[in-house]
Amino acid sequence: MTEPIIELLPPGPFPPHGQEPPATLDLAVRLRDQLFTSGFVAGLARNALIGGLKSATACRDRERMATLVQALVDTWPAAALVDEARERWTAGPDAASLAVLARVSWIAQLSLGWNALPEGIWPMPSASWVVHQVGARPVRLVSRGPMDGADTIGEYLSIPVETAHSKSQTRLAVLSGEELATRRAELASRLVEGEIAAVWFTSEVPADAASQLALAEIRLESDYQLGVERYGQAALELAGPIPSWEQLLCAPPPGEPGEVLVAQCNGLILPGTPAGLMEGETDPAGWLLWPLPCFPLAVHPVAVSILNQLDGQRNGRELAEAMDAPLEAVQEILQQLVQVGAATAA
Repeated sequence: MTEPIIELLPPGPFPPHGQEPPATLDLAVRLRDQLFTSGFVAGLARNALIGGLKSATACRDRERMATLVQALVDTWPAAALVDEARERWTAGPDAASLAVLARVSWIAQLSLGWNALPEGIWPMPSASWVVHQVGARPVRLVSRGPMDGADTIGEYLSIPVETAHSKSQTRLAVLSGEELATRRAELASRLVEGEIAAVWFTSEVPADAASQLALAEIRLESDYQLGVERYGQAALELAGPIPSWEQLLCAPPPGEPGEVLVAQCNGLILPGTPAGLMEGETDPAGWLLWPLPCFPLAVHPVAVSILNQLDGQRNGRELAEAMDAPLEAVQEILQQLVQVGAATAA
């Protein structure tokens, strides 16, 4: 008996709503449900970023070190937020969820070494991942619309791309950044008439005055332009502003002072801070990292060393003796750890 041919849908547009339809292999849904999870972010992604950071440090690649440090420390708040964000976006458009998913997409691409979809924001899975999803099943690859990654999937599998009868129509004008200045009047008119909602640039808009003035006009005429530049086509589903990643994070509540303390977060010592590494600084930095949607906090490495000694049994004097450190200095750091919410009474 011949196995039925399954419809294979590409990974874009991303992120998708809903579940995988019957008799369909939807790469966007599978990508969302496999990678955009707390388990992936706190497990495979975090470990891969640590390995990548070690390699970049050995090569003294400060720009990559800075990027990887930021991505690594972001895995703590991202892991705390991503499951709810995925569930909410699966149910329908949600601005805060889109901001979380975008951050996780950035983390995923860095940790896996994947490229981006033509939109430039969301991950294009590797050939090995796609082949693993398809297996030995016969499939027909059906494009959903512009910039959906279907051409790349077709190359991976050496199969043709078909066009769906009900192919979705994008509300974007797609052009290179170099074209903007000469097409400024046309694009502004199409935006005013409602023919398009925003413009997607396949390359960076040049820095010359004419191009930047045209970009400012496009952003003025379109309520969606800034969102599209940051989040791709998904931003067209949201009428209001989309919060930044930083706006989703908060400071942790302070701990309770006590004679004996326990840690409320993880502590790592990394090669530095992103800003310091970009400026050529060589001193390591301590990081306080909560399993909550809280800002990662850079501190002196000694503070992390003391935090990692907190066991809920020893007081400040005993810790100072164990570390062969001045009691007054240890007690001052313990007090600061409590104030920032990194430690609390046992």
